[in-house]
Amino acid sequence: MQAPGCSLSATTRSKRRLEKIIPGALEFVRALRGFVRQCAGINDALFGVTIEGAPEEKIDVQVWLSAFGVSQDQIEKFEIEWPPHLQDMLT
Repeated sequence: MQAPGCSLSATTRSKRRLEKIIPGALEFVRALRGFVRQCAGINDALFGVTIEGAPEEKIDVQVWLSAFGVSQDQIEKFEIEWPPHLQDMLT
């Protein structure tokens, strides 16, 4: 596992860089298993992606947002705006 401040070079299927989609500090990365990143525009909420399973077999991907201290309006805005980003990242 890599510590806060480490780098993560990731692009989506449509060649968009992850740090452009989710601005904020990278909290940690575990190679081939996921990452957690701060969401600078959402009260520094934590956005995480975890991956289970072997790449050559079936995998399970969980995407989560820690919304502690985030207003209901911001959460609802996230629900509306983020499905296209998530689809781009996970397909």
